[in-house]
Amino acid sequence: MKRIHLLYLLALLFGMTAVMSCSDSEEALTPSNTQDDFFSVPEGANDPVSLLRKDFHEKYGMHLLFNDTLRTQPKTETIDFNYGLSEYGSAYFGFEYLDNDIQTLTKATRTFEEKIMAHLSKKILPYSLLLVSKIGYDRYGHEEDMEYVSSASCFRCLAIAIGDILSASEEEQDGQIKDFLYNIIRGNIDVYDVSFNPFTDISSEYNYERISNYVDGWDRSDETIIYDYGFIDYYHDWRDRYARDEFPSTSNDMEDYLEALIYMSETEFEELYGDYPVVMQKYRILRQLVEDMGFVL
Repeated sequence: MKRIHLLYLLALLFGMTAVMSCSDSEEALTPSNTQDDFFSVPEGANDPVSLLRKDFHEKYGMHLLFNDTLRTQPKTETIDFNYGLSEYGSAYFGFEYLDNDIQTLTKATRTFEEKIMAHLSKKILPYSLLLVSKIGYDRYGHEEDMEYVSSASCFRCLAIAIGDILSASEEEQDGQIKDFLYNIIRGNIDVYDVSFNPFTDISSEYNYERISNYVDGWDRSDETIIYDYGFIDYYHDWRDRYARDEFPSTSNDMEDYLEALIYMSETEFEELYGDYPVVMQKYRILRQLVEDMGFVL
């Protein structure tokens, strides 16, 4: 069933809003040492790209970017994708930009709106969106070892590699959007967080257990037997000469169900597993948890 190898667990951290209230007797506080907002379109800019960015911000409240350089004077400042609220990393991020013509940038923007935006609710929209052709990444900061990933995120920006999607056929685009959606949701899930207990607790006693301990005469001739235990796939380590079939780990089990959520319709899933109440229970729970996170399936 595996169609994807998860590239990385990239933490997906969207926007933060600070709320301050004052009593009637207090004067309103104003921040000191504020800087210009270099994410915004410069005052008075009316070239086609600036107008595209302004229109996008008016519609969604997100700053639209096509370059990770925010300013060059008096010093160069770029978006720091190593910065998060709780930690600072040393990974390498490299961006291949889209062609800087209004037709390409407009197509990229419309593709995001039509194909990706529909899966993101307002509560998880980022402060800014960076659309690029490709994103190179290596977690240890080695440019020569980088691989290409579909997205990257930091405190104030979500970057999306949309280049391959733009050049793909309609049918290919559908698969690529699903790949992107899987990766971005998987990157935002901590399966061991208590919020996922309603899903993980159901089959936790069987995780990593040998299937033959529970199923007499298990020989893979009828894989539907594992459905009764709430699993839709199992693990077999072909590297071990004494390999044994096991129920999947908590993490792999969640990934199996997440793949089903993304790549299958609810009707298709029910046609396959509708006769297995534990499987259907876990499917519906995970679907609700993902939607509660702010994703639209």
